[in-house]
Amino acid sequence: RDRYAADRDRAWEAHFARLAEGIRMHEEGRIDAARSLYAGVLRDHHDEPNAVYLLGRTYLATGQLRTARALFRQAIWMNGDAGAFHFALGEVCTALDMPDEARDAFANAARHAPALREASAEHLARLADRGSAPGFAAVDVAPVARNASCPCGSGLRYKACHGRVGIDGASVDAAAPAHVAALLDAGLAAMRAGDPV
Repeated sequence: RDRYAADRDRAWEAHFARLAEGIRMHEEGRIDAARSLYAGVLRDHHDEPNAVYLLGRTYLATGQLRTARALFRQAIWMNGDAGAFHFALGEVCTALDMPDEARDAFANAARHAPALREASAEHLARLADRGSAPGFAAVDVAPVARNASCPCGSGLRYKACHGRVGIDGASVDAAAPAHVAALLDAGLAAMRAGDPV
């Protein structure tokens, strides 16, 4: 073990304790306090997918579905292997009457999280009778998991190729989604304006 391992372990414990506090606030109905806490976590760790996902849950709880969808998609982009992120996206897309994207999300949730297979199958069965929503196209490209092979065919893992992250945490990939800070600004503006996102 290296000499900094204990410090790293303490830092991770403190980080996850902050997220747990936000979850408690959310469960107690203190949505604005939880939202503020998650935004603070993201100011400190802008590439933290759990905080982005939890922030999305606060928008889902207040009925701001488009903002929640944008945040869930961002969390999935950051960590495509988290089944709970896909499941939440499926729920919000179902509520937004976007059955194609909901089906894709529930299928991904079942693939990535065995514990969510039964619940995902129930949602998929309900969506089976619904056709594509007019005006909404299905998402063709699933997010690439950081440890998966890069789709460019280089033979490298995605995180070492097109998913590379620079020193400041920003993606080096030109096709990467907008920076999380911009997403938070949009979310805040959406919250103030009643969810136009």
